[in-house]
Amino acid sequence: MKGATAVLAFYFALFCIMAFSLVPLAFRLFLNLQVKIGHREVSLIKWLQAHEMKKPFLQEDRIVSMSGSIMGDEHADTIYFCPV
Repeated sequence: MKGATAVLAFYFALFCIMAFSLVPLAFRLFLNLQVKIGHREVSLIKWLQAHEMKKPFLQEDRIVSMSGSIMGDEHADTIYFCPV
C-alpha cells in the first residue's frame, strides 16, 4: 500500500504543477477575449494589460510625480503612463 500512496502523491504533485502552470494561460486568454469583444477601453482591462507586459517603467513614461505633507505625514506619489 505504501507504493500506491507514493504513486498517488507523485501524480497529485504533477497535477498541481500542471494546474498552476495553466493560470497564466487562462489569464491571457481572458484578456484577449475581452479585447476581442470590445472591452479594450474598460479601465480594469487596460490596467491588467499594462501590468501584464512587465516592462520596466522609464523616466519618460512618468507623467505625474507629486510629493508633499498632509497633516505632518510625508507623502510621495508617482503616476506612470502605460500604453496598451
